[in-house]
Amino acid sequence: MNILEPNATFAERQAYFEAIKQRDKDANEGDTPQTAQVVPIKSGGPTLPNAPGENNKQNTRAALADAAREASKQAALDDLEAVVSHYTTFSAQTGETLAIIKSGRVDVVPVQSEAFGRRLKLDLFHHTGKTPSNTHLELLKDLTLERAEHRVRRVYKRIAQNGDNIILDLGDNEGRRLRVTAQGWQVEPGGEDFLFRRGKSYGTIDVPEATGDAREAWRWLRPLLSRVPKQEHFRLVAWLVASALSEADYPIVLLVGPEGSAKSTLAQNLATVLDPPQGLLPTVSTGSAKDIIAGIQGRHVCVLDNAPGKLNGDIEDTLCRISTGAQFEERLLYTNFDVASAELHAPLIVTAISHPFRQRDTRNRTIAIEIEALRDGFKRRTDVVDEIEHAIGQIRGAVLFFISTYLRHRDTILALETIPHRMVDWAVAGEAIARELGAEPGKFFAQIERKQRDDASDYLEGDLVGAALLRALQHWAAQAEKTEDLPANAKLQDLGWVAVQNAQGELTIIATPTAIQKELMQRTLGNIINLPNTARATTGAIQRLQGVLNRAGIRATSGRSKKARWWTFTCLLEVLTAVCPKIDAHSG
Repeated sequence: MNILEPNATFAERQAYFEAIKQRDKDANEGDTPQTAQVVPIKSGGPTLPNAPGENNKQNTRAALADAAREASKQAALDDLEAVVSHYTTFSAQTGETLAIIKSGRVDVVPVQSEAFGRRLKLDLFHHTGKTPSNTHLELLKDLTLERAEHRVRRVYKRIAQNGDNIILDLGDNEGRRLRVTAQGWQVEPGGEDFLFRRGKSYGTIDVPEATGDAREAWRWLRPLLSRVPKQEHFRLVAWLVASALSEADYPIVLLVGPEGSAKSTLAQNLATVLDPPQGLLPTVSTGSAKDIIAGIQGRHVCVLDNAPGKLNGDIEDTLCRISTGAQFEERLLYTNFDVASAELHAPLIVTAISHPFRQRDTRNRTIAIEIEALRDGFKRRTDVVDEIEHAIGQIRGAVLFFISTYLRHRDTILALETIPHRMVDWAVAGEAIARELGAEPGKFFAQIERKQRDDASDYLEGDLVGAALLRALQHWAAQAEKTEDLPANAKLQDLGWVAVQNAQGELTIIATPTAIQKELMQRTLGNIINLPNTARATTGAIQRLQGVLNRAGIRATSGRSKKARWWTFTCLLEVLTAVCPKIDAHSG
């Protein structure tokens, strides 16, 4: 558009004249004349020829602008580098990148966490005097991840272990910790040799009282065990010792009792001995397996309070994995191949009104303790907590004494004894404590075996196939031949079963799956539709019960030849009678 036209706007005319003034000013500064070029001042508007030397000026200004931008980028990068250099970053055993923070004590936090992001913002503000943007924050995190050490370092929650050295983090501002050995325990300053990840509810531990006498240590535990049946004291104290071993398998403590029996209070007191919270004790939801996995990440000892009467199989499988230790991995949201990883290993305390576990594997890992209803009236919860708080120094001192006891006796017990339970460290701890208190060798192991038989008996009596199988075995045992010789194959082929009993009262019952299946149909008190209806299905049902039968004292083994398959059941008659003491008329 020509500015002389009547419809030219005022702004267009003004822009044109301003451009001419600027051209003349540049020409008077002594630029070398060059061939004029035509550049548009405005799209669709008037044009203006360039003054001589204007191209050089534009190139110079562009170069200076580029240089300024590069210098600004480098300065910003230097600022980021200076902030990141203050942190040591590494990969934990789960693959997560963590940063070490030193502020009176050594802490570790995930690089991708909000807490670390806030700290990076604060450090960058102190370094530059400017409030960093979200872009700067993401660059800081990316740079931190890029500079992380490739070596893997183990991170602990409250308790660490290195051979015969047990390290208990006190959680105070100085980062102090307790080192427990076979000779005793002592307080020592913190450092980077053992790294602890402290969650939001991480509480502090005061230095406990010390004792060198086993009986005094046992008396110190009385306030903690006041609501626990006396016959369960050894099993529960052994669990407290095992929970201080970061490399051990942890039995699941199950507190079963009616409402108002102070199960939750007892669970809280047990959990706070070695892993106290800051404020109220957080409990883990039993809504789903993922809720449980998330809930155990911030604490060493975890409580699942008021579990329902029956937990689904997925939750029970997760509890088993947490008990013995496992690694959980799942695909990250909004990604195809990236995974999130979490460590599953923690001592668990579960409270319930009735036994919530149905799977044999879960029950075999469980210390089930029945808590009786209160008989002497109720107390305020705060009063009960205050009583434990008043005695907690002695309680912790007693537990530390028995941890040392375990470390002193462990190798001797492992070398000379056959361990009767899959939770080896817990069983050895109980045996060591019993011996330190003057009990005969093997006393705690005998208690474990009795408890396993009782629990297996309860399970078999409540299982349709198991109960029918016990009645079938009792029926055959009543017809057992008194002899020292094994039964002949001819009788097995004729009847499908044989039974003999030697002079020591040991029963040997051999039966084919077909004979067992027929006997189950006759001996069941339930719906026969739910029983196995073929020999193959019967074999599968017995295989699923093998572990429970063995714990009940009935050894079940299978054998086969080219033409037949059979099951052999071996036990003492008194064991079989104890496992199923009541025989109704239907069992013959």
